[in-house]
Amino acid sequence: MHPIFIGGAGRSGTTLMVDLLGLHPQLSPVYETDFVPSLMKVIAAPAPAADRAEAVALLMDRWTACLDERPSEKRAHERYHHGPHYLRFTRQKALELTDELVGEIATGNPWRGLQRLMTELFAEHAQNDGKPYWVNKNPSYVLRLPQLAKLFPDMKFIHCVRDGRAVAASAMTRSWGPKTIAQAATWWSERVVEGLLFEQANPQQVLRVRYESVLQDPVNTFSTIEAWLGMPAGGIVQRHHEAGFSFDPSRLDAWKTQLSAAQQAEFDGAAGRTLRLLGYPQVAQSAPPRAPPQSAPQTSAA
Repeated sequence: MHPIFIGGAGRSGTTLMVDLLGLHPQLSPVYETDFVPSLMKVIAAPAPAADRAEAVALLMDRWTACLDERPSEKRAHERYHHGPHYLRFTRQKALELTDELVGEIATGNPWRGLQRLMTELFAEHAQNDGKPYWVNKNPSYVLRLPQLAKLFPDMKFIHCVRDGRAVAASAMTRSWGPKTIAQAATWWSERVVEGLLFEQANPQQVLRVRYESVLQDPVNTFSTIEAWLGMPAGGIVQRHHEAGFSFDPSRLDAWKTQLSAAQQAEFDGAAGRTLRLLGYPQVAQSAPPRAPPQSAPQTSAA
């Protein structure tokens, strides 16, 4: 089985995607692994090996300290089969592999050490979950795709995309998100474009999946994903419904009322080209109201 990763701009359905794929009897969902992009950044930094090794050890010590108590920042209407944070590996295992990674940094093989850390940690997660394979999600992977492919040359990457205006409306309400519509447009577009560029260079390794398709046509969407991964049908949609969940597309257009007409126009001006690349239409702006016709001046008869 190819290593499977999921990423995309935040609020584009990456958590929903990994949660649903985790219903497949062969796939164990691993998330939220934000330590991986952080480790990549440290390893790639132009700093002495000793400094990078110290930074790696400190990062993993802090990240795993509350491994069993990681908080949820999801909304009340966002319900998940596995919870918003599903991690079934131990702190002890993570720190043992961190020590090995520190040793690899000293010998000049940090990427090999990181690949081993991820592989063995996720394998423990899958084993504890009773599944043969894992699927790992982190939105920031979309910004680290060349490095991810360096670690796992045979990987498969599911790029989750969503109408950027919906992403902006949601992300601007989050503590970690952009604060203005202009910032949101740039933030979203940069991440989408990184995914599209990698897809263009590596078309066999990337499957682009629209959030809207997941909610509007889940059966065909997951059939396509399973076939692309080379996996047997896992009854994902049926399992989802049997657990009392449903697919609700009613909120897909909520951004049209959450964003003002001026904000929508500003977003389109900054990221309209990216919207169109993904097939999202421009929202027609209503014309300004016409002034009432003036009646002709009346003249008195001579």
